[in-house]
Amino acid sequence: MPKKSGIWLFNELKKSEEHKDIPVVILTGEGGFLRHLAELREFHETKGGVGDLSTEEVLNRFIYSRPDAFLEKPVDPEILIQVVRRILITLDEVKKDLSKKVYLIKDRMLARNVEYKGHLFALEPGLLSNLAINLGLMAAGVDLPQELFFSSSDGKIVPFTKEEALSFSRAVRDYMVKIDKVAVDHLTAIQGLSDMELAQAYDVQRNWPSSRLGGLT
Repeated sequence: MPKKSGIWLFNELKKSEEHKDIPVVILTGEGGFLRHLAELREFHETKGGVGDLSTEEVLNRFIYSRPDAFLEKPVDPEILIQVVRRILITLDEVKKDLSKKVYLIKDRMLARNVEYKGHLFALEPGLLSNLAINLGLMAAGVDLPQELFFSSSDGKIVPFTKEEALSFSRAVRDYMVKIDKVAVDHLTAIQGLSDMELAQAYDVQRNWPSSRLGGLT
């Protein structure tokens, strides 16, 4: 561009109501960005030379807006692709990705072992069915045996008193209910996000329950 520079074009884009939202990646040779700024006559004459200012300080002094990214040559093509992908991603895509992560965490929470009475138990269908039966019998007024047995994840047979078995059943039930609640809370919050910066900073790891359900250790 004779007599013009990429920085001049960048500023013109950002001053334009029609074009100001076009994403811009500034790509230049090492140190070239500072030289370009120093060579811009309107800036050079009114603001003085850039001297030893850092790139960050120069950006703040000489351009109307911030570029979406600034890269110096030589640039790894993979890094450039990552930068462009990050810039072009939409709020809906970020929210969709966050929701997918919530479902993955939920599945992982339900697939892991839980700790109770100093032993680890896998939340497999047989165990869950057994615990549900215990709670159902209790609710129906049926008295449970004084001692029950459950298999731990390492294959050991662990004895439980009736009270411990009921406590274990309630703890597992509460654990699974809380996982569902946390997942719903996250998905609701994610759907309500309307700001890209807040969406990108959203922490899907918060508030999930511990797999340690209590009991004797």
